[in-house]
Amino acid sequence: MRTYEQTHPWLSFEFDLRNLDYTTWVKLGKATEGIAYIGKVPLTPEAAGRRKPERHNG
Repeated sequence: MRTYEQTHPWLSFEFDLRNLDYTTWVKLGKATEGIAYIGKVPLTPEAAGRRKPERHNG
């Protein structure tokens, strides 16, 4: 058993997506579109802080 399961037994981390209405799905779609758009915008070295991207091992 994980620590949070002992200290916070009401947390389940389960979410039924079937309970979402269409407006929520539309908003999620718009957010996804905006994130994809922002992700393609090139940054100047100054705006990027001249940092190399961190590598994530996953």
